[in-house]
Amino acid sequence: MQHFRKIIEIARMTPIITHWLPTKEVKLMKEFVKTGEKLPNNLNVRVSAFMINGKPIKIKGMTTSVVVTKDKLGKSEGLDCPVYSDPSHGNQCGSCTACYDKTVKNINYQQH
Repeated sequence: MQHFRKIIEIARMTPIITHWLPTKEVKLMKEFVKTGEKLPNNLNVRVSAFMINGKPIKIKGMTTSVVVTKDKLGKSEGLDCPVYSDPSHGNQCGSCTACYDKTVKNINYQQH
């Protein structure tokens, strides 16, 4: 928790920068939610599913991600990451900021 609070402090100290924190620290994130504290608006915590093709782990105030096999692209809940799902996108994020966007509730990253 101490480490996570330092990340939150950094986000608060850098309000013009948008931060994205992917994590599998489910227990820690649930403990944080129980404190009633709010994450800074510029910090998006994206909780990752434990298993490939698994279900998103939904925690109040946080977004999710799942690693999916190619055959699940377009068939799973959420946005398919264009870096992997759209060959014309290339192998770079480019102008895509979905990982940082709290309105994008779940992102599917293709297994690679």
